[in-house]
Amino acid sequence: AALANTPRFHLPPADSPEASVKVTPTMPRLPTGASAQQARLFHMMQAMSNSRAGYLRRSGPALEKETLLGLVLRLGLPAEHPSVTSTFSNAASKTKKDVSNGIEGLRRQLELYQNKCNELVKQLVIAGEDSRKNVIQWFIDALLVNVNAGASRPDRTKVSSPELLLNLSVVLLKLCEPFFNDTKKSLLIDPGFVSSPENHGGIYDLTGNDHLPRLGSNVTNSALYQPKNSFIPLCFFFCSRSLALSIIPDANFYDMIVYQARRTAWTIQRQNGDIRSDPNLNRYLGIQYAKEIHLQNRAYVTDILKFYDMAAGFLMRIDKDQLTTMPEHIVNDFCDVLNFASEQTPKMMAGIDFGNS
Repeated sequence: AALANTPRFHLPPADSPEASVKVTPTMPRLPTGASAQQARLFHMMQAMSNSRAGYLRRSGPALEKETLLGLVLRLGLPAEHPSVTSTFSNAASKTKKDVSNGIEGLRRQLELYQNKCNELVKQLVIAGEDSRKNVIQWFIDALLVNVNAGASRPDRTKVSSPELLLNLSVVLLKLCEPFFNDTKKSLLIDPGFVSSPENHGGIYDLTGNDHLPRLGSNVTNSALYQPKNSFIPLCFFFCSRSLALSIIPDANFYDMIVYQARRTAWTIQRQNGDIRSDPNLNRYLGIQYAKEIHLQNRAYVTDILKFYDMAAGFLMRIDKDQLTTMPEHIVNDFCDVLNFASEQTPKMMAGIDFGNS
């Protein structure tokens, strides 16, 4: 509980002067005695950092660099980081077993870390009312500052890293887990949540540049929101937004990389070239395998499929007036997930009932 009450737990409020303050990272100096090769690498990394220099105190980068929960959830396995790419170097020359072993090894590390993140968030949620409110406010801030993270080319000076967004979706899926298969609990998802600004904190605003389109027109907010359970609808709708900002764009990127890898291999073969030594193909395959660490993780994919099956049941049981208020992206995301799973992870769909779909 004490952790959630520390000054660095939250971003500054959107209307505060501090929110628009720009942070410019201090660049380190070249170490004394560095070799010419080390100097070139240092200046290259410095140039890359300068291209993304600076971020606002209230932004995606600030969330993961200056808030305590952000510092915890920002870790992961970036697809193009040397620690990951080294596992899949010369990917076109590796055997299927070698690739599988590399993926499984990194996946175990990621799962161990994410399990610890889940434990921490759970403890903060159950630590008391004040602690839970602080965690909820952090979730709201995380979703608000990353509203554009689902774009095909998001501005990384404004949104958080894919690793933080992935971990956020994992944490929120875990909070939804108790009502995945419990019909009685899932019936407590109240559609009025998206029409109550006081509860969703601006995530489902109807106006402004970042408003979310609804399934119907002429939708208005309502002051009459009296859910039987306030936490379940919050978890459900926050999780749906989190998935829209993480797994959905990530899956689209993965499909593009797979296409590029196949097209590159086809072109090389037509030209009688050497597939194993082509740098572009090796790069595409390395990124593809790195993405498969989580995109083909049975536990993660299964939880996502269960979530959207539950979402389908929820959408079918509410009345027409309530349905029109629902965010459009939930239906689109459901279709995207089913398409991705049927093409890329069909075996993982076998254990899901899909009774609601």
